[in-house]
Amino acid sequence: ISEFISHIAVLVNNEGDSFEYVLDYLSHLIQKPYELPRVCLLFKSKQGYGKDLFINFLEKLLGKQYISRTCDIDKEVFGDFNPIMKNNLVLQLNELEGKHGFENKEKLKNLITAEQITINDKNEKLYKQTNYSRVIICSNNLTPIEIPSDDRRFVVFQAQDKKPSKKHFDDLVNCLNNDLFIYSLY
Repeated sequence: ISEFISHIAVLVNNEGDSFEYVLDYLSHLIQKPYELPRVCLLFKSKQGYGKDLFINFLEKLLGKQYISRTCDIDKEVFGDFNPIMKNNLVLQLNELEGKHGFENKEKLKNLITAEQITINDKNEKLYKQTNYSRVIICSNNLTPIEIPSDDRRFVVFQAQDKKPSKKHFDDLVNCLNNDLFIYSLY
């Protein structure tokens, strides 16, 4: 699983403590999906560093039905209808911009820690469900969300400066499409 491990290292700028944190976070996700960690991971980098590819691996490990992705939190997460939140284990907020992150920071903080969430699907009655959704933000923006210095809900990772090679990504995609690799990773 060295290709996946090296990719995590890229996303956390090869920082040992950050690397261990992400591995522990992923282990917790697999081993105890019923426990909400109450922490949001925020991966920041320039374009083309493979943040979405990282989430693709989670889709392969858990199943697409348990991963939700959006770049429109105003509409799909905090809007009138939010079926995207139904039964998911990971919510990827992609390309969160400062404006949306700043406007929704309190709602987002609540989502990260709430034990229950309300699901509002079109033409269905509102209902509550236990919140198992881990929030992972992937952004190219310098400040996608306002995070106070004493906040305990966000862990921010800045990718390394040097963009990985084409071979790095080719190898990762080959691994992603290899069921034996995914089994080994699991």
